Amino acid sequence: MRLKEQRITYIASKIVKEAKEKKYISILGTERHVIAEIARVVIKDLQMENKIDEEVRNAIRNMKENIPEGSPKYQAIFRQLKQQIAKKYNYIL
Repeated sequence: MRLKEQRITYIASKIVKEAKEKKYISILGTERHVIAEIARVVIKDLQMENKIDEEVRNAIRNMKENIPEGSPKYQAIFRQLKQQIAKKYNYIL
């Protein structure tokens, strides 16, 4: 995962703080619970994207043609496959 759980929780707390200050939200339960739920959703989303990225990398590795990672061709194939695999999981990029 690109971000550590601590960092995600920190960002979630900033979102809640800002949303409360601007009166976009009012919290019925505890603020801590709302922050934890936002962090959980973000973590779940990042994990799904990591899973998709790994499937894409494996698919490219299994291709007959050896495509150097980072090359323009690799990047184009990666984007195309990522869209296809994301669609398979009903994941919006």
